[in-house]
Amino acid sequence: MDHVKTKFGKDFYDLFFQQYYHFRINGTRPVIIEENFSYGRSTQIKVIINNKIIHQYFSRPGKEFNTEMVRQSLYKVVRFFQQEEKNREQSQKYQ
Repeated sequence: MDHVKTKFGKDFYDLFFQQYYHFRINGTRPVIIEENFSYGRSTQIKVIINNKIIHQYFSRPGKEFNTEMVRQSLYKVVRFFQQEEKNREQSQKYQ
């Protein structure tokens, strides 16, 4: 789900989900990309799963920076889903 307001946010959203589907990440919960206006002309991008902020940063112009933030965000999203799966498996063991 996207809650973006600028071209930078839209570019991040498009690249994020292009990579998300390319790597076939099988998330159990929806991933929300949210953008809020910040100081001056910058914005803050947040990646949220289950009302928890997984990754956030202040935007900067430049395709390389945007690509790096997508990479870091995807890494943290994958780790979140892996940890969630691990917790679910441990919970089932002890029930």
